[in-house]
Amino acid sequence: MPENTLYLKESGGTRSSGFSLVEVLIALLIVIISVVSLLSFLTLSLEVNSSSTKIAESLLVEAGELEIGQNITGDELTISVGGVNVSGRLLETEYGKSKRLIEFVRSK
Repeated sequence: MPENTLYLKESGGTRSSGFSLVEVLIALLIVIISVVSLLSFLTLSLEVNSSSTKIAESLLVEAGELEIGQNITGDELTISVGGVNVSGRLLETEYGKSKRLIEFVRSK
């Protein structure tokens, strides 16, 4: 027998290695379903992040206005803390869609 000749051994009609086209298609389908579900989670995450950013920015603006006291009206009141009366104003402003920021500012 020549040494460079390749002989194939018959295995009785069964395959022992490689993937069939059906197996590859099923694996591809599983990967596609996984990627689509992850993309929907990513989209939801980006929407929540955007909403949170808008609320945080609105809160910072309104808190700054409360700190400065611009364009904010409040009720004059006096509170008692440990027998000491403290007078001031109760300032209130809205931020976001339905949030309220309330701050008590002492009179000078």
